[in-house]
Amino acid sequence: MPIIEFQMKTLQSKFKSASCAIALVIVACFLFELPYLEPGILFPVNGDALTKMGANFGPLTILKNEYWRLLSFGFLHSNLIHLLLNVWALLECGSLAEATLGKKTYLLIYFISGITGGLASILFDPLRTSVGASASICGVLGAFIYVSWFSHEKNVDTNKLKRSELLLLLIFLAYSLILGSQSNSMDNAAHIGGFFAGILAAALLKVHKAIACLTLIAVCIALTFIDVKRLDKNPTVDEFLLRQEGAKLAQNDQFLPAIDKFNLALKIIADEPFALQGRGEALMKLEKYEEAKKDFDTILLKDPKHKGALFDRSIALMHLGRYQEGLVDVDNLVSIDAGHSMVYNNRAWFRLNDFDNPESLKLALEDVQKATKLDKQNLAAYDTRGTIYLIMGEYDNAQADFEKCLKLKDTSEAANFHLAILELAKGNKEAAKKRLAEYRASDYKPDEFELRFCQEKFGLSGLNKKSKTQ
Repeated sequence: MPIIEFQMKTLQSKFKSASCAIALVIVACFLFELPYLEPGILFPVNGDALTKMGANFGPLTILKNEYWRLLSFGFLHSNLIHLLLNVWALLECGSLAEATLGKKTYLLIYFISGITGGLASILFDPLRTSVGASASICGVLGAFIYVSWFSHEKNVDTNKLKRSELLLLLIFLAYSLILGSQSNSMDNAAHIGGFFAGILAAALLKVHKAIACLTLIAVCIALTFIDVKRLDKNPTVDEFLLRQEGAKLAQNDQFLPAIDKFNLALKIIADEPFALQGRGEALMKLEKYEEAKKDFDTILLKDPKHKGALFDRSIALMHLGRYQEGLVDVDNLVSIDAGHSMVYNNRAWFRLNDFDNPESLKLALEDVQKATKLDKQNLAAYDTRGTIYLIMGEYDNAQADFEKCLKLKDTSEAANFHLAILELAKGNKEAAKKRLAEYRASDYKPDEFELRFCQEKFGLSGLNKKSKTQ
């Protein structure tokens, strides 16, 4: 048979395979994930979105009896590289395994390995959010290796793994383990559980199909029972679920109920940093900045480089009028994370407390230029830069920045207040009066230095409101 004809037949059989069909379904599922892609080298998918779409997550899969997740998680992927790797493995390695095992056996082992891998994942880490076809792929590869190298039946000799093919499989398995050790959404427990489930299934199917099916079902039931025991009355799980409820309540602006949930979580695990940070952020929304600062202090006593606590404490200190202390926290943040736009924006804002000092204004402008360079969509940075220009007397530049900020509700109220001051600086009293009336009807609360600037520059008083985060 000519080589080209042989290759064409091989290609046709590959595209008609169950492996190809599964790969197409996986790609189709990823299309639904595209709206939830986040910035990053690997184009990661938002974790909350993956959970809603069917990721494997112990408290939902086991405690909420959402066992369908043991199937659905295998069709979701955490990023583009994760997807491409598994699609390649299905088309190249999966088709080889399918040719040796047979389509029905291949599909049985594929799905049972995925389910077993998902249960193993929960057993190892009940709070891990797991996605990916890797557990199923590792299962069929384990079965393929077993049948090729440990089964002595004559009918598998023609499809026996070659050394080059075995090398490719080992590379894939090794990469899966490495990737699993570095990702929160992929895990080695699922890979290993799927791999050994595939080997067990292949070995049992060679003995008796009915016995194999019953044994595999029994293994899944046993793992489920163990997982239930693992999650039931588990302090770590209970604390996490309470903290998760608190976070959802806070997102819906129900701050007092959220604080109650965080308090219950902290009774289970004292000084848990995520619960402390969640409670501190809810307290700040209620303008209880001193109490919030205590929570952030507790976190930073154990972990002085905790970025979230440093960021939040600097905001709390700003509200308390302790700008120099807040500036120290922001300086520490810059040394830890020099690529965060809001960190530079906040440091620029903190420097404006010393607006009478030309050097402080110069440093603030340098910081805010870095912020806008890192994130051109950070409108808060444009409002900060506009405020610097306003103080420096560069009114045209200030107006251009403030007008950009009017496009977004989160920055429009602050920009409107600053435009009112700008109109006063230009001598447009009527326009300023109108904007000041809009400001008084808004929720924006100027910081102390802004009020001081208005008093010293324009003799404008009566604007005092309690400070609010820039």
